[in-house]
Amino acid sequence: MPRVSVVLTSYNHEKYVGAAIESVLRQTYDDFELIIVDDGSTDKSQDIIREYAAKDGRIKTILHEENLGAVTSFHGAVKTATGEYLAVAHSDDLWKDERIQKQIAFMDEHREYAACFSYASFVDENGDDYEPEEGNFYHDIFKQENRSCGKWLQRFFFDGNCLCHPSLLIRREMYEKHGLFDFAGVFQLPDALMWTKLAAGGENIYVYPEVLVKFRLRRNETENNTSGERPDKFIRLNFEYINILREFAKLPPTLFAEVFPDYTRFIFDGKVDFALAKVCLTSEKPAYRLFGLILWQKLLQDSERARRLKELFGFDEHDFIRASGETDCFSLKKDMRFADMKLVFDYGDGFDEEHALCQKEYVRFNGSFAVKFVAEPKEGKTIRRFYFQPDADTLFAAYLTDCAINGKTTELAPKEAVLLGKFYFADNGVKFCGELSTEGTTEIFLTGVIWHFTPTDALNMVLERGQRLKTVTEENEEAKKLIAWHEGERENHIKLLAWHEGERENHIKLLEERLNLINDQQQLIKNHERDLAEMVKIIDWHESEKKEYMRLLDERMQLIEDQRALIEKMQISAKEKDKVIADTQGQLRAVLNSSSWKITAPLRNVAGRLRRK
Repeated sequence: MPRVSVVLTSYNHEKYVGAAIESVLRQTYDDFELIIVDDGSTDKSQDIIREYAAKDGRIKTILHEENLGAVTSFHGAVKTATGEYLAVAHSDDLWKDERIQKQIAFMDEHREYAACFSYASFVDENGDDYEPEEGNFYHDIFKQENRSCGKWLQRFFFDGNCLCHPSLLIRREMYEKHGLFDFAGVFQLPDALMWTKLAAGGENIYVYPEVLVKFRLRRNETENNTSGERPDKFIRLNFEYINILREFAKLPPTLFAEVFPDYTRFIFDGKVDFALAKVCLTSEKPAYRLFGLILWQKLLQDSERARRLKELFGFDEHDFIRASGETDCFSLKKDMRFADMKLVFDYGDGFDEEHALCQKEYVRFNGSFAVKFVAEPKEGKTIRRFYFQPDADTLFAAYLTDCAINGKTTELAPKEAVLLGKFYFADNGVKFCGELSTEGTTEIFLTGVIWHFTPTDALNMVLERGQRLKTVTEENEEAKKLIAWHEGERENHIKLLAWHEGERENHIKLLEERLNLINDQQQLIKNHERDLAEMVKIIDWHESEKKEYMRLLDERMQLIEDQRALIEKMQISAKEKDKVIADTQGQLRAVLNSSSWKITAPLRNVAGRLRRK
């Protein structure tokens, strides 16, 4: 049975895994087994591992078909180890040839130590030596002085992990003794959790003061690497800190006092929960503050201990409620916006800036705000008007949704502001002005929306305004050209209008002449109508005369017929007949000649017939 079991973890490191295996196989201490566990690599890592296993009988392989997670995979391999000691290797790191030999010699000589680490240097993805710059987390991180358990815990609590996992040589029994397999859900900080468990359990840790490992940090690649400095790493860290803090909550009072000597006075009833809560609430780490509140809340749920807490330290539920509102566990304050709001009054002699009411108010994520000002009266003075400025910062735009003065809704008007959509903007900060006439205490409640500009917003606004000004200038030039064209057209229209005016006057004269002619013609028509009326009367008279003469003629004709009949009857002689006819004709002719009547055709016909007869 080998004294040392080396567990080498692998995942998608075909570029590095061969060199890592060889650095283990080259060890000057050879009483070891090499357990290589690959966590479902999708590259050629497993093929490379099989090749080395076929060549060296010390190699055992555990090749997973799917990815189980780094912690699960590692712990599964540890459980198959048989050596007294367990050494850790990673598929992208390298060992110095004498690493195991030096560490095991120290551990055999110092049985009081449970684990031995070493210093480490760094190589990049190309295998070149790499020294992280000062300020980088890894700069000199693994060059640690040796400490007691309490001081190691103090270092872990305030500064985090500082021990190099692939430099670890540990007594295998420690895994069972301190539950080092209980790491479910811990991905980023399993190392730190292990070291905390060891130190919290009173186990001594030693750092061999020599570089025995080359730790790889990739500078240019984007492949998954838990040691790389990426945003998801730091987000995950805050969650996993909770697992480590639980170990500090289990510390015995004596060890806690060594770790946090300034907080021993808060230990009571043999428990360190309230003391640890006080420590955590002073931390800048959000997870620590959250854990502190959780410890405090859990303590309050124990009625007897809550009573003792109140009795010993004067802390009760009200203090907890206040602390939970003031402790920014989730780092929300850095995203919260506040505005320095101001209300300035005019008592008849101008705005009194010196005695303005100023309040810092929270602005919600959507920009909405609500603020209440209470103005106390000035003796002998009446408020005439006021203005409200949503923020002393000039890089903002705003609009109001409501203003109520002593409960009565009032309209406020923006002063010298530019309208941007619904928002008002002014170079020196928009001000909303209103009238007011009150002598007593005045409550002014305002709600609205404020939009704080970022420097990018401000720059975009300047660029937009410049572009708008350029556009307006171009439009002005076009307008000037259009105005000049219209001016020319106007002159042409004026000339045309003058010509039309002359034509109009000529048409008016012609129209006047035609009107005169029409008047003359109308007068002539009237004269003709009058003459026609007279002629109609004459015709009517002649018609009546005609009818009378025709009646007389009919009578004479009847008389002639009667005389003829008489003559025939009397058988008068022809001479007498001619004489009578001649007399009759003479009488008739006399009648006809005695009038101005013009003998019509019918009369002439009648006369002709009489002559013939």
